[in-house]
Amino acid sequence: MKMDSIEELLPYSKKLSLLYVEDDPSTRKMFHRIFEELFAKVYTAKDADEGLNLFSTNDIDIVITDIEMPRMNGLEMARIIRKQKHDVPIIVMTGYIENQFFIESIEIGIDAYLLKPVEKKMLLNTINRIVSNIKTVKSMHDDSRYFQVLTEASIVSKADTKGIITYVNDNLCNISGYARKELIGKSHNIFKHPNTPKNIYNEMWDTILRGQVWRGRMENLNKNGNSFLADTIIIPLEDNKGKIFEFIAIRQDVTEYVSLKRKMNAEMLKKEEEQHINEAKEAFLVLFTHELKTPLNAIINFSKYIHTKLINSQYLEPIKTANLLKSIISNAYDMLDNVNNILDISKLQANKLSYTKRLFSLNKLITSLLEQFDSLIKAKHIEIELLIDEEFEIHSDEYRVKQILGNILSNAIKYGNNKICIEIKKSKSAIEIFIEDNGKGIVDKESVFNLYEQGNTSLIKRETQGTGIGLYFVRLVCNDLGIKYNLEDSKQMGGTRFGLLFEMNNKNKEVDR
Repeated sequence: MKMDSIEELLPYSKKLSLLYVEDDPSTRKMFHRIFEELFAKVYTAKDADEGLNLFSTNDIDIVITDIEMPRMNGLEMARIIRKQKHDVPIIVMTGYIENQFFIESIEIGIDAYLLKPVEKKMLLNTINRIVSNIKTVKSMHDDSRYFQVLTEASIVSKADTKGIITYVNDNLCNISGYARKELIGKSHNIFKHPNTPKNIYNEMWDTILRGQVWRGRMENLNKNGNSFLADTIIIPLEDNKGKIFEFIAIRQDVTEYVSLKRKMNAEMLKKEEEQHINEAKEAFLVLFTHELKTPLNAIINFSKYIHTKLINSQYLEPIKTANLLKSIISNAYDMLDNVNNILDISKLQANKLSYTKRLFSLNKLITSLLEQFDSLIKAKHIEIELLIDEEFEIHSDEYRVKQILGNILSNAIKYGNNKICIEIKKSKSAIEIFIEDNGKGIVDKESVFNLYEQGNTSLIKRETQGTGIGLYFVRLVCNDLGIKYNLEDSKQMGGTRFGLLFEMNNKNKEVDR
């Protein structure tokens, strides 16, 4: 989607009010002049106390604030503002890049984090995005308008049950290079890329023909033979008899994002660990917020659709509604896992993560994990083979061990094909657990344990999902708990074999006797 320019949004931004909080007089005066050209009313404050007073007594649409100020900093002020008006956009402009500020900004839900000195072009682009989002959200009044906004914000097409295209929006024509008349009546195979594995198409058709929503990343060809990547959601539409009559595909272009991600990963591999982490802070925020944005877009769009139908007392198809709600729940859990992982990694790096060790059943922990991932396992038709012939107990931190195994099992589910084997073995001195899948495997088995790495250079293979922090988290926690880990090719299944070794301490030995 082509975002409106500042000039195009000026008539709308001139209806909005801005609160600008900055303790430096010269900086406050300089930016005030810029903001006066963009907004109907600009309120300026020299500190957070004055800013909160202005916010409470005026109708404020956007807040821009510094962090370090006398008495109360900008992030403390932002927390209070969020309680008063949870959806007001907040932009931070600061010269501080400390980890604690990045993490706190994510927790608060800061919409943009700009480092001083701020270039005017970057500031205007950020304001442009915020104003455009406000304009879009406020324009969604009814179901028909919702669909119009959806088609403006996404790449949308419709097809019949044989995959023949029946509708395309302008965004699809623009990115593919085809005119509308060249696409209507043609098969969706017109976009098929030779690098896309056949099993992805098979999985997609199996899913949507069962009436279920399919989500994935597809590499496509445009008219000129160039490729473009799109995160895709395909929704089956059913008539009142439950028969599928049409599919709607909603895509988001992620070509530039994936290209940037690959380039950043290649550059960061060449740097020292400390330098690598420091320089990746801003890049990580881009990647991490993108991983939050993707499920959040699905949650917002699907929730608004259901809400609009209910408000207008319109009929909701039970199967379609159930699928949409299931997608909302799944995306919400994805976001929660991402946030918990990054918060735990921050504590690990600061040596502030605490552990509670006790004896617990490894068998029950495995059963609990399989129940947690049950819907995903069933959705991908994965066969689970358990090679566990007795009861095993270990002495460690049960919650953290569950997190470790959860990350490993999640990877096996995402990147395997249709079978996973879980095996537990015991020797005189140790208990070992192995998780194997029959996927394509991992080429670089060392770099996957580094921050932001997924261990493959292909655009649409193992790195197509996730933030690249899961196995980094596994490495840190295993080192803290004294758990030995090993990653190798699976000789039996052809994919990946991940092993964890728990050395027997006195408490373990007492249980064995």
